[in-house]
Amino acid sequence: MPVSFLSLNIEADRHLDKVVSYLAANMPDVVFLQEVYKIHAEEIAAQFEYQLSFAPHVDFNISEHIFKPLGEWGIATLTKVKPVNVQLDYYSEHPVVIPHEFMKTLKHPRALLVSEIVIEGKRYFFANTHFTWALTTDADVVQLPDYQRLQKLLDKMPSFVLAGDLNTNRGSRVYQELASRYIDQLPSDLKSTLDPILFRKPELELVVDHLFSTPDYHMENVQVISGLSDHCGISCQITRV
Repeated sequence: MPVSFLSLNIEADRHLDKVVSYLAANMPDVVFLQEVYKIHAEEIAAQFEYQLSFAPHVDFNISEHIFKPLGEWGIATLTKVKPVNVQLDYYSEHPVVIPHEFMKTLKHPRALLVSEIVIEGKRYFFANTHFTWALTTDADVVQLPDYQRLQKLLDKMPSFVLAGDLNTNRGSRVYQELASRYIDQLPSDLKSTLDPILFRKPELELVVDHLFSTPDYHMENVQVISGLSDHCGISCQITRV
């Protein structure tokens, strides 16, 4: 039985109604969320009976840009099946204390959140992340040290699906490194994963949300879904082979 999957950067609390409506209609088996407040991830998990794993990146206690003082914000993995193991590692700005500010430097802890689940006797490893942000012009320099630390974590894992907002376009150094090691499961002719209406610069076309895997995962019905957030959602059906 294929595992239904969705990955989506939800842009804090700006599109919650759209996200909840999609989940109610589709009920994916595994959901990756980026830029999500923990309180909202908990509400979604309770409403749709998901198991929740969460990794904080920032703990907002003041209003800042679009972000409200709603506490911990980061990445969440929601699974219909209880994980047999969850591994959380930070590859950027390893936190002693989760910071309260984000926009001043755009540099804050970034986590790799790996959930292992068993379905019909097969083990699936789902790796969720929201990678380091950088301008397109300086991305290769800014992102490389964090990528090298991330790659060391991935090297320990012989099998996984890696997805999320990687903040890196096709053609970048980080993308090229990942694509040389793993299978890029997105359509080769895809122009952008930024929502053509909801993203703050509708004219911008970049593939920054990604779906990679090791060869032992088969993906079907890969779709890029607009109208959910400022980023498009990535959905598919996954089978461990």
